[in-house]
Amino acid sequence: MGRPKDLRIWEHYRTLPNKSVSCKLCNKVYKFSNAAKMLQHLITCPKSPETLKDSMKLIKDSSSKTKMSGLSEIETNDSFISPSSSANTTINAEFQDTDDHIKTELARAIFVTGTPLSMVQHPLWIQFFEKLQPKFKIPSRKALATKYLDKIYREMRFELNEELNACSYLHLQCDGWSNLRNEGIINFLISKPQPAYVKSLNTESNPHTSEYLSQEVEKVMKVYGANKFLVLIGDNARNIQHMLFLSVAVHISLTCCAKIL
Repeated sequence: MGRPKDLRIWEHYRTLPNKSVSCKLCNKVYKFSNAAKMLQHLITCPKSPETLKDSMKLIKDSSSKTKMSGLSEIETNDSFISPSSSANTTINAEFQDTDDHIKTELARAIFVTGTPLSMVQHPLWIQFFEKLQPKFKIPSRKALATKYLDKIYREMRFELNEELNACSYLHLQCDGWSNLRNEGIINFLISKPQPAYVKSLNTESNPHTSEYLSQEVEKVMKVYGANKFLVLIGDNARNIQHMLFLSVAVHISLTCCAKIL
């Protein structure tokens, strides 16, 4: 019996008469269906929304872990491995899973509290974790800045997108300011009603016109459903005020068109 289809992937494809498949977002055609290629396409598809890309990345990560787990089971069940060796392999695998989970939670605590990544290089912290659990090796600064930062970002982004997609009404806030390098930055927050940071936009290479800002606001709204937004909030700058006026006008016209259709 064939492997069951993952509906989370297949719902974004249509099956053609010749048994080929086509992406519903960009109409890309695959002559033969291949779940791995179809999944990767949804991650890189230019018309795939960020929420979908994040969910597909989590599916890919979980699939990779399942394959590695399957390989471990095959190695453990080899007839030439003694029972004691098999037990040790299982214990080591369980410890590795726990070890990675602890490192992930440590990284999450560091990121959320704004603790410097250099903390893991301090001898006192290294000594503390060695006394707490001799087998545990504190993650390196490079591992925190790459592997764990990417992993936790995807997890938290996915959780936030799930919460926002489940809400019926949202408020969008945007605030323009300059960072330490004097670069123009616009932050976007969505309230549900608790505020949640969703995006930062570096506007240095773009003119700060109301038309440009309005386009960026519309992009954020479309990701989570433009018809959900009841309030748009900005500061007192003239271009921001004009941008809010344009965004509201476009939002009303799109809503009216959707109702007519």
